[in-house]
Amino acid sequence: MKVNLIESGGWTNIRSGCSIDTVSLPEAVADELVRAISNMHLFVDHAEPAFVRHARTVCIEVHCGDKWKRASFSEAAPPVEARPVLDILRPFCRPMPLRA
Repeated sequence: MKVNLIESGGWTNIRSGCSIDTVSLPEAVADELVRAISNMHLFVDHAEPAFVRHARTVCIEVHCGDKWKRASFSEAAPPVEARPVLDILRPFCRPMPLRA
């Protein structure tokens, strides 16, 4: 399974993120990530939270079969189900260049 995490925006508009393939992770971490993603249930339409000044946007993309599934939400109010996934992925995040 391939997973991307991208965090962007905020007052300074700094982007950070990671691209992870579970094959490259230690087995215990890969199993934990797969379990956390399967329990996330966020890959459906959901309402965006009210405008929060300087909040960053979090985007989690998961490659499932031949398609990518995507969930995005405000860092100011992350869904409870997303927190275990964020806890696993954030240590792998690095600064990313801004898009032109």
